[in-house]
Amino acid sequence: GRECPHLSKKAASNIIKGTSEQNGLLALAFFLQGSKYLPMSLNQLKMILLLAKNFNIEAGFLFKEAAVVFTYGYLSKRITRRITSIPFLPAFIVNAIIAYGGTKILGGIAYLYFRETEKQKML
Repeated sequence: GRECPHLSKKAASNIIKGTSEQNGLLALAFFLQGSKYLPMSLNQLKMILLLAKNFNIEAGFLFKEAAVVFTYGYLSKRITRRITSIPFLPAFIVNAIIAYGGTKILGGIAYLYFRETEKQKML
């Protein structure tokens, strides 16, 4: 947090990387259509909570952040279904790529958001 910004960056990077890898594996593990999205969204929500904690931000005030996670989950589901409808494209690979990459992007945006929120609190 505030005492050592480099520790926050390293810890945040580990949180984002770990969650992205978990979601990539979840996407590969679930073969039933749509069954993977709730566990992946909950995993992303856990990532957001851990990032907030990393920056000493109260979890009780994260309603809009949670809404972003679930909106992202819905949109990624729609995009994945659209892309995997293309013939000869292995759906499980597309799912894993979108799950991994999307979680990494979401985590990066959350990191920047929390870092700026922390800076505003210090002013």
